[in-house]
Amino acid sequence: MDGIASSLNIWLGSQEKVDRSLFKVQNAIHPAIQVFGDIWGKGYTYEKRMLDVCINFIRKKELTGDLSKLFVPMNTIIHDKGLNLAWSADLISPIEDSLIRELLDIKKVPKEIILDTSNTKTIDDIKHLSEFIRNRQKSIKDIKDIIKSATSNRITAAYSPYQGKSRDKARKKPIKELISDLEGTSDYKAFNPSVFVKIIGVAPFTIVYPTTEDEWNKFDKNKEVFIESLVKSGLQESTANQLAQRVEQVVRLTRKTD
Repeated sequence: MDGIASSLNIWLGSQEKVDRSLFKVQNAIHPAIQVFGDIWGKGYTYEKRMLDVCINFIRKKELTGDLSKLFVPMNTIIHDKGLNLAWSADLISPIEDSLIRELLDIKKVPKEIILDTSNTKTIDDIKHLSEFIRNRQKSIKDIKDIIKSATSNRITAAYSPYQGKSRDKARKKPIKELISDLEGTSDYKAFNPSVFVKIIGVAPFTIVYPTTEDEWNKFDKNKEVFIESLVKSGLQESTANQLAQRVEQVVRLTRKTD
């Protein structure tokens, strides 16, 4: 069986635009290692040449039949290839969760996908599947980066008031409790929800800290412009208004330090 797995792995590796990691044989031991104990076949010059001839024959061989049974389970592929979008409910509020989902709808990018390989049997089918996976990864890369950056900044902010032993104690607390404790501090600016609108190419609302009536009037005007830009980009007006209100709430809960 090891020889069959190695042969299939070699053949798959020779196929252009095929992702070999989708298959159960991806970790099959190379025939040279199985036969000679090392990839170079040291001490077996003639035998290694014969094996190379066999390997080249396998690479050029045209295999037919149902190849779908060779696939790693689809759930494993989805997980290992990072094909679904996910975020922590501890770091993303329900309002933000709804916002992100609506932004994904605007981008026509599903949060999760299902891979069905029941009809993926030929090498051409496998090439199409490999291409689909690559395109999916490309389509969600920037989105994943935006969400990851926001949540990483929030984790950093949540632990920033603690040092040494106090940080060790803080790690034992629910992170939602740490976030709540940030209210009224400069670190709370990390919870500006408008960072997620970058998903549809809109610039986030710049956090400012009005102190006078004129500054608050200017803030309100900027908020109206921000809402208009979101609606023009496809966001529902109710969602845009809710987001702007949450931005203002974050501003009021963040202490200005400069």
